[in-house]
Amino acid sequence: MNILVTGGAGFIGSHFIKALLRNPQIKNVVNLDCLRYGNNLFSLETVKSDNRYSFIEGNITNKELVDEIFKIYKINKVAHFAAESHVDKSLVDFEGFIKTNVLGTQVLLESAKKAWLVNKEGDSWSSLGNKKFLHISTDEVYGPTNSFKILFDETAPLNPSNPYATTKASADLVALTYKNNFNLPLNITRSTNNYGIFQFPDKLIPKMIIKGLKGELLPVYGKGQEVREWLSVEDHVNVLVEILFDSHKGEIYNIASGIRKKNIEVVELIVRILGLPKSRITFVKNRLFHDKAYSIDDSKLNKLFNFEPNRSFQLEMEKIISWYCRNEKWWSKFI
Repeated sequence: MNILVTGGAGFIGSHFIKALLRNPQIKNVVNLDCLRYGNNLFSLETVKSDNRYSFIEGNITNKELVDEIFKIYKINKVAHFAAESHVDKSLVDFEGFIKTNVLGTQVLLESAKKAWLVNKEGDSWSSLGNKKFLHISTDEVYGPTNSFKILFDETAPLNPSNPYATTKASADLVALTYKNNFNLPLNITRSTNNYGIFQFPDKLIPKMIIKGLKGELLPVYGKGQEVREWLSVEDHVNVLVEILFDSHKGEIYNIASGIRKKNIEVVELIVRILGLPKSRITFVKNRLFHDKAYSIDDSKLNKLFNFEPNRSFQLEMEKIISWYCRNEKWWSKFI
């Protein structure tokens, strides 16, 4: 089995690669990443000597490169993580997000189509062998909600509220076009916020931990009342591996955890674990398009894969904070 992972040097992608390589049946894992903002190879130090792992520095918008990778490595499956993913950046670089998230996704899908599909009788497409294109999306494509009484399932209309989410929703629709028109073997997943070790320091949890360790103030947008649902990256990648190898194709899956926290609650927990005074928390002007909350229904995934995360958020945070305390050599490279 030869697997192409795009954006494998990112937070979730690197955890996914390590999860794949724990399976001895995996023949080759190819990591295609352009090593832009937020991505690095330090998270993959433990697998770089594995002869089943290959890294290629390149952009998913490069059609010739992507086609060559499919041909040379005889790619059977794709896990597509590569994306510009920072809302604040999308407000000032919408074009860049469109290029990577929409056009880059289309390039990958077209390469998979050329490598995997045959056209029978002029208009009927079928795939060759056991192939799968796993497109990693986000719960933000459904747009925000003000009530957790409203849960968006996989049939809910897409209603993105910022440039980042808009490009991810657009990429989802492009992917579905390849499924509906060419019968491309495809799954789409939409998850809530991930947390774990090796997360880039501009995200809420590592940012607050690192500022706490450095003796700085911990800046919280607005009053910290925005709510996010927190999913362990380890739980996330483990179920993604299951989906990649599962026989169901054409399905969309929401992935959640049930752990919903206001941002201020998360920051206060970090302060308590670090033994810092609450006075270290400071409130700053809220950012534009800061959605109140997202809320998804993942009962479909739970039913098919028996996916029911059951982690203590506090215990996980204690482990993560301990890791950041021990790994200043890693995070200091990025601040």
